[in-house]
Amino acid sequence: FAGDAAPLLVGVVVRPPEPRQDFQGVLRAARCLVEEALMHLDIGQRNQERTVFGEQAERLPAVLQGRFTATPEFVMGIFLILLFAIWLKVLPAATVFLSDSDIWDLRLLVLPVLTLTAAELGYIARMTRASMVDVMGSPYIRTAILKGMPYGRVVFRHALRNALMAPITVIMLHVNWLIGGIVVVEVIFGFPGLGRYIFDSAIFGDFNAVEAAAMLLVLIAVGTRLLGDLIYTFLNPRIRYS
Repeated sequence: FAGDAAPLLVGVVVRPPEPRQDFQGVLRAARCLVEEALMHLDIGQRNQERTVFGEQAERLPAVLQGRFTATPEFVMGIFLILLFAIWLKVLPAATVFLSDSDIWDLRLLVLPVLTLTAAELGYIARMTRASMVDVMGSPYIRTAILKGMPYGRVVFRHALRNALMAPITVIMLHVNWLIGGIVVVEVIFGFPGLGRYIFDSAIFGDFNAVEAAAMLLVLIAVGTRLLGDLIYTFLNPRIRYS
C-alpha cells in the first residue's frame, strides 16, 4: 500500500523521506568500506603469520570468520543490539540525530558499521591470507629472508604489496553488496541515510526517488571500480593505463 491510507492500514505513522539523508548514507557506506578494508587486510595478514605455529593456532579465527560470513545482516544487527545496547548498555540501540553535528558522533555509527562489515569479515580475510601464503612462498621472499632482512620489513614492504591485488579486487566488487546492505541495516537501526530513503520512497510509491537513488548507487559502483584500477597501478608499477 502507498499514499495517505498506508499508515492507517498498517497501524504506524511513516514520515516522508527527506532528500538530505542521501549524504549521511553515502558517508556511512564510505566509512564502512574503509574500515572493512583495513580490518580484513590486517586480519588476513595476521592469520598468515600464524601458519608458523601450525594449523591449530589458526583454526579458531577460521571458524569465527566462517560464522560471520554465514550470518545475514538483520540477524547480526539484532544480535549486536541485544549485546551492546540492551545487555551491556554501552552503545545506543537506534540512531537519533538531534542536530546536524550528531552525524559525526561515532557512537551512533558503531553498531551499523559492525553489522555491515561482519558479513564480509571472513571472506576477505581468508582471501588475504591465501594471497599472503602464496606470496610468502615466492623465491624473492625467501631470498630476502636469507639475506637477513627483518621479517616485518619483508612482510609489509615486499609481500603485502604484491598480495593486495586479489583482496583489492574482491573489496571493490563487494562495494555493490555493501551499498545494498545499507537498506536493511538502516531500517533496523533507524539510520536516516540513503538506504532508509530508498525504503521510505518505495513505501510511499515515489518511483522517481527510487530511480534517482538507483542511479546514484550505480555511479558509486562505477567509481569504486575506477578507483580499484587506479590502485592497481600503485601496487604494481608494471600496470599502466594510457
